[in-house]
Amino acid sequence: MNAAALAGVVLAAGLSSRMRELKPLLPLDGVPAVLRVAGSYRDVGLEAVVVLGFGAERVSPLLEAHGVRYVVNHDFEDGMYSSVRCGVRALPPDVRAFFVHPVDCALVRGETLGSRARHPPAPPPSGG
Repeated sequence: MNAAALAGVVLAAGLSSRMRELKPLLPLDGVPAVLRVAGSYRDVGLEAVVVLGFGAERVSPLLEAHGVRYVVNHDFEDGMYSSVRCGVRALPPDVRAFFVHPVDCALVRGETLGSRARHPPAPPPSGG
C-alpha cells in the first residue's frame, strides 16, 4: 500500500478527567503530546487528522500554528467511536486504510509508523 492511501486519525477529543489537564497539551520533552503524535506521521510522509472535542478552543490554535489538520467532534461525549467516525469522514477520499492513534500514546515513534505502513498486516482470508 502506498503512503498516499494510508493516514492517521489522532484521537484528542476526550475529557482528560483523570489527568485534570488536557492530554493533547501535556508536554513530552518540551513538545505538546498532540504535536509529537502529528509530527511522527509527518516525519514518515503520512497524512494525519487530529480529532478535537473537549478543550478544542485551547488546542486548535496550536495545531493551526503548526499546520496540522484537525476536525472538531461536537459529539465527543458520545464516546471514542464518535471521534473515530468524525476523523474518518475528514480523511481524503483516496485513503484506503488508517491508523487510529490516541493522543495519549504519544511515544510511538515515526519509525514504527513507517514500518507498519511499509509492511501492513495481510488482509483476512475471504470466507468463500
